[in-house]
Amino acid sequence: MIISLESLNIPGHFISRYNGLFGAINPVPSLAHKRAATFIWTGDWYYGARGMLRDLYNPQWGFRHRNFRLEFTELPDHTTPMQPQLVADSTFELRRGQANWTNPQMVSFLSVNFPNRFIRHRDLQLWVEPAPWDQEPARSDATFIVRQPLAIPIVPPLT
Repeated sequence: MIISLESLNIPGHFISRYNGLFGAINPVPSLAHKRAATFIWTGDWYYGARGMLRDLYNPQWGFRHRNFRLEFTELPDHTTPMQPQLVADSTFELRRGQANWTNPQMVSFLSVNFPNRFIRHRDLQLWVEPAPWDQEPARSDATFIVRQPLAIPIVPPLT
């Protein structure tokens, strides 16, 4: 599934890889920014499904956490075995949005190998940190609105 993920509490800012190799939330004023904020979710689309957020244009690249910071790194494709730690660090579980459990457009991503930590933003950077349901702004920082892809895949011309 191709998606873009907007921050719940900082409207107009999307999960992005535009700031070098670290995950961040950024505005998307240009096509380059929109491309950097459009991802492939590799899992099924239901709560509890596990998957990875991979780059739309370079699917061998995706997010993983290292030292609890989200970074953009090369991930082997499905034909190449991945190291168990890399798999665990780059796999997340789709959850209802921590800030609004009733809105199906709001989601959170739970770390598989640290099951009390979610992808959340802090100081516009993405981290894997706790987001207790009863604490703000942590809940909102870990909730993202699913949007239509900001960019579309580049399809090679037919020959």
